Amino acid sequence: MKNHFDTPVKLFIQTITQDTDGYPVKTETSSNVWGDVNSVKRTEYYAAETAGHTLSMSVTIPVIDWDSDAVECEVEGKRYRIVRPYQTSLDYIELQLERIRG
Repeated sequence: MKNHFDTPVKLFIQTITQDTDGYPVKTETSSNVWGDVNSVKRTEYYAAETAGHTLSMSVTIPVIDWDSDAVECEVEGKRYRIVRPYQTSLDYIELQLERIRG
């Protein structure tokens, strides 16, 4: 449903620090936003394929909810890598997502 923002989306931010022994420690924080789920446009899909990514879906969220440090998100219980975020207008950001297998 276009511009209803009725799908919950969880954005994940990952920070890597060092523990007392100098080993890397990954810390993850998240924030919940609302978005619109869309199919991937053909040109976006093939452009990502040439870069080695397989896009699964596109999610549009309000720009005010976007954190540029977000690297992954969860939509409908599935985890996705944010391949390409881009601003479609002053108010919205579209996230091109690749499903994380595992």
